[in-house]
Amino acid sequence: MKKEADNNKSKIFRLITALVQCGLLGFGGGNALIPVLYRKAVEEYHLISKDDFEEAVVVASITPGALPVEIAAGIGRITGGDLGMLCAAAAISLPGCLLVLFFTALLSSFGSQLALQINYLSVGVTAYILYVLGCYVAQTLENSRADRIQSHWEKGKPSGRVSFSPSCVLIITAVFLVTCGDQIYHIFGIQGDPLLGISTVNVMAVAFFLIFWLREDYRLSKVIPAVLVAFFYCLCVGGMDLFSDTALELLLALLMLVMALWGLVADLKQNHMRLNTSILPALRECAVAFVFMAVFALPALFTYEETPAYLFRGALSSILSFGGGDAYLAVAGGMFVTSGLILYSDFYSNLVPVANAVPGSILCKILTGTGYFLGYRSDGNIVTGLLTGLCGFGCAVAMSCITYSVGAYFYEQLENAAIFSQLKKSTRPIISGLLFTVGLGLIYNCIQIGTGAGIPSWFPALLCLFCLAGEILFVKKFRYRPLLMVLVSAGISLLFCNLASL
Repeated sequence: MKKEADNNKSKIFRLITALVQCGLLGFGGGNALIPVLYRKAVEEYHLISKDDFEEAVVVASITPGALPVEIAAGIGRITGGDLGMLCAAAAISLPGCLLVLFFTALLSSFGSQLALQINYLSVGVTAYILYVLGCYVAQTLENSRADRIQSHWEKGKPSGRVSFSPSCVLIITAVFLVTCGDQIYHIFGIQGDPLLGISTVNVMAVAFFLIFWLREDYRLSKVIPAVLVAFFYCLCVGGMDLFSDTALELLLALLMLVMALWGLVADLKQNHMRLNTSILPALRECAVAFVFMAVFALPALFTYEETPAYLFRGALSSILSFGGGDAYLAVAGGMFVTSGLILYSDFYSNLVPVANAVPGSILCKILTGTGYFLGYRSDGNIVTGLLTGLCGFGCAVAMSCITYSVGAYFYEQLENAAIFSQLKKSTRPIISGLLFTVGLGLIYNCIQIGTGAGIPSWFPALLCLFCLAGEILFVKKFRYRPLLMVLVSAGISLLFCNLASL
């Protein structure tokens, strides 16, 4: 028994260590963190299997909230149950939230120069993120090739020179082409809106619709209507807003939902599957997460009288958060700024720049920073702001665990269906396609740093690519040393960006 307890403690410690490191490298949004989480949780610390990780990504993708925090909750749930789920979600969120609290408290003293230095450091960190993204995509392609070799052997054919899976390459290419429009236009300074430029949440919606409806049944009678519905939906939600906010967009969204549910029901009937009515494990996990939130909220209740209202709005904003960090900024703006709870200048001039400059989930950072300003403005006391900010941190972590737990409950009832088998196969190529777009977004962010700092806009982007090339050469000549790679690249970017600004 003692040995088993020691093993559990060791697992939790390794889990927290791995997830804190991921939280410190969390630049570039939720999708950019997926390869980082994969490398740490699966390859370096061996916390979960590749299949379990892919399952966590699927569940996190179909539930609202902070994508990386929910994936971390899934990793922790498999590794250490209820405790592991909370520890993992808190560990990946904590670095960014503490940095937001620290820098928002100092911002009034040091002004924008502090955020500028963080941006200079982030150029080097971006180089490491790009390296990890590239490794994830390369491994996705290599896995597709390995699957084809295995299929050849099972059919009694010699493997020979087997190329990457055409379907895998097609998915990656298609996802990149429909999502990269905004980034391409921004990088090259093209005026206007791209034809597509679809958001991540809409890409996942279309992908899930096609998988649920087709179910590996590629008869023309099923493929043609599905492609037409998906195509016109993409036109509605694309960058040019051809039919946005119209009855057509709503009709197509409802049609996709009905067709997807029809496919799911047909699959369940075909496999004689039924939902398990026992929801007690999910309820227990939700209760534990609520206790976690209450513990962090308790000190704030004694210092800021509007804490219950803030918690309610924070929890509701998490549930309504579909579509990534940018979408959450819009939700949070409506919840806190438009309602008059927080000053416009505090939110958009102070909090948002700091949140974008430090690593971590936007949802967690914004909710924490909003709590800080609410508490601080109530009595002018930094301690009150810190306590209310930690209350926001507890709310963000707890709600991410709750939404993941509920999503995992329904997924686990259905994972043996053919639809979910296909979904797991397709998730990694879909993510890989999105990562190409994320990479372009990271390059554009470097260009924006140069523009905002008054140095040549191309300089930080070129410096980032130079650091990336150095990291690739370093790994080939020596071995993969993540901490050293990050520190050296960040140091180089900080030094040369400051020299360029002189």
